[in-house]
Amino acid sequence: MGNKLLYCLTGSWLALVCAGMVVVERHSVRAGQSASSGNGWPVDTHLSRSADKPALLIFAHPHCPCTEAMMSEMFRIEARHPGAFDPTVVFTVPEGGDTSEWTETSLIQRARQLQSVKVVFDPGGREAALFSAKTSGQIMLYDVSGHPLFTGGITAARGHEGNNDGRKLLEAALTHPDGSLRIFPVFGCGLVVPDAARPQKEAGPRPGEHSIWK
Repeated sequence: MGNKLLYCLTGSWLALVCAGMVVVERHSVRAGQSASSGNGWPVDTHLSRSADKPALLIFAHPHCPCTEAMMSEMFRIEARHPGAFDPTVVFTVPEGGDTSEWTETSLIQRARQLQSVKVVFDPGGREAALFSAKTSGQIMLYDVSGHPLFTGGITAARGHEGNNDGRKLLEAALTHPDGSLRIFPVFGCGLVVPDAARPQKEAGPRPGEHSIWK
């Protein structure tokens, strides 16, 4: 009787472990909401665009662990194509106060290590809404005239580094800009965006309504 009970408990435990692994795997490969494709550079944005090289925008949540993998991929792209683009990282943050919880994260520190990067804080996600960005890790590449060349992510799943089609498409847009728009899914947490711009189904955790930002 004791052995049978032990076998049953062991079997149940293994079943729970397997079920948990399936849930984690499904979460990692579930893409977030991508930005609307084909949109040109918004006329109302306060973000600047280079006059002599493509503008690369990264929209990110300061606390998204999935975006760490995207940043690693971006360092690899930068190393292979030095000076080929003008990078800006836009961190969406809540409005309402001033706290290092949102401005001094490890992801922000890594972003500042990109060459010639501009790091911008976007209170309430107003810039993100203008560009239709909803998911952390969303990348957009524009030519000097403001025409979109790439939109999407550069990881194959949430928090996964390594060779993937998103990275290949972005590099192709950098090296062979033929005017076409290359698109790939983006994997990450939901951005801090205005209520009207929030997707019906959240792509990941968001800060609560009482989060503060200056």
